[in-house]
Amino acid sequence: MMHILYAVMAIALTVLVTFGGINYINADGPVRVVQTNGLMGQYEALVSAVTTYRNSNNGVEPADMRSFKGLLPKGGIPRFGAAAESYVWLVSRDGTDGKPAMCLRVTGGERIALQSARQYAAEMARRHPHVTVVEGHTLNCKVADGDAEAEADDETATGNDVYFTLKGY
Repeated sequence: MMHILYAVMAIALTVLVTFGGINYINADGPVRVVQTNGLMGQYEALVSAVTTYRNSNNGVEPADMRSFKGLLPKGGIPRFGAAAESYVWLVSRDGTDGKPAMCLRVTGGERIALQSARQYAAEMARRHPHVTVVEGHTLNCKVADGDAEAEADDETATGNDVYFTLKGY
């Protein structure tokens, strides 16, 4: 009788793992969810600040992050713990057509950070179909002249960095 019980439990466990997928037993899943939600929160804060800036400046787009930094909560992009160190935001002009764009740089080539950013890009496509997200290894946002913070961020870039350019925010 005990052998039958063991066989049923083994089959049930096999079915659970097979149909549950790899995320069922992957410990990185909760970390990716937290980071993805953190990136969504940062995006919403940036869009709110840019919208406020545009409303108070007769529709003029901000040239860089310095233009509207005071409109962000506590004067900066909201943080979501140590994991937020893997991400750097730039708000500038797109290098290809000169239109406003947001660039998210994933630094250091961490697998979890990159997976979270890709999950974030997929979530952006689902929630905001008018926003185009382009992934690449080159920075599409032009760093504004005299933007010391953006230039410092750009100087710390490594070959492992991946950029996500958001157009149409």
